[in-house]
Amino acid sequence: MKSAVQAGFCFAYPPWWDVEALFAQYARWQVALSDGRRALLLNWAHLLTWSKQERDWIEKVPQRERLSEGESPQKGHVLRALRQAQWVILCEGHAWVVPREAGRACAIFRGPSWWNSDTLPPEHLALYAERYIDTQNPFWMDSVRLFTAEEALAMDRAAREGLRAYYRNVPGRGLSRHQIREMARFRRALKQALWVVVYTYEWESGLA
Repeated sequence: MKSAVQAGFCFAYPPWWDVEALFAQYARWQVALSDGRRALLLNWAHLLTWSKQERDWIEKVPQRERLSEGESPQKGHVLRALRQAQWVILCEGHAWVVPREAGRACAIFRGPSWWNSDTLPPEHLALYAERYIDTQNPFWMDSVRLFTAEEALAMDRAAREGLRAYYRNVPGRGLSRHQIREMARFRRALKQALWVVVYTYEWESGLA
């Protein structure tokens, strides 16, 4: 959290945001976490819109209070963070911005390939399926899932154990050096994380 705050990607709910209205508006994007908390995972397009008048991106969040002069710098800070966002997580009074580019406050991985139906036990597969959110993209099939770092660490541990067990039953096969390096790198990132967003997509066939 410290890195996210220092980078400007974590901040308390702005006083002018009507967060309850936001949760209600995007109820389909809500996530019930294993620890009982309720979180909201949003795409950047839920929170920003293009203003022809200002010729720039502006907030499109439900408003609760009028902005006073003293809050103007904070509004600029929030808007700068949202303009760099790919995803935004709202939970228990704070917003976490997941930027489009990797940096000290965000790591981005392709995969992990070892998270699949052959390596994960039923309880983790059930959680993975439970967190499925269809983004309803009109051009291709994509989905997103939100996990806490603790949930993702437990899932990763189970998946790595499952993959090793699979290779023990396949003569002449084992983890490659690349797999070992990627698993270690991914594990280090998870230990520094608070949230894990899993985004998957595939082009639909038959589109003109």
